[in-house]
Amino acid sequence: MIEPDFDFISQHTGHNDYLNSLIFKILQLEHQVKNVEDKSWYFKSGIESHRAKLDNLINDYDSLRNSVNSSTIDEVKRLLKRKEKDLSKAENRIWSGSRWMRSMYLSTFRSRIDIIKLHLNIKNDIAEIPKLKFFGER
Repeated sequence: MIEPDFDFISQHTGHNDYLNSLIFKILQLEHQVKNVEDKSWYFKSGIESHRAKLDNLINDYDSLRNSVNSSTIDEVKRLLKRKEKDLSKAENRIWSGSRWMRSMYLSTFRSRIDIIKLHLNIKNDIAEIPKLKFFGER
């Protein structure tokens, strides 16, 4: 079972709602999977699916953790500037195609920028994301 670090969670709110939400989902689902006896038949019938979802959430957390921890604030800021410059160029480009395609193209840039901003906010707030601890591990 995952041991929640409530000090970590409570001290680092604000910009990191995504991170806190991810941790909460992992804790909640992990608790449900470990305490399946008091769950409904319907929940029990999908236990393998719930375990797979838990594994995916843990992998998402680890992926975010590795991505954030492997870069410095300056590197993330440089990447953000470069992506914002790329977006600006794309917005000013003359399009001969459909507006829908242009919208999709620009949306891709904006979503990448949002992810980089999330990483930057996490780096500014906590510098590094800690590893999830499981009960029994020290």
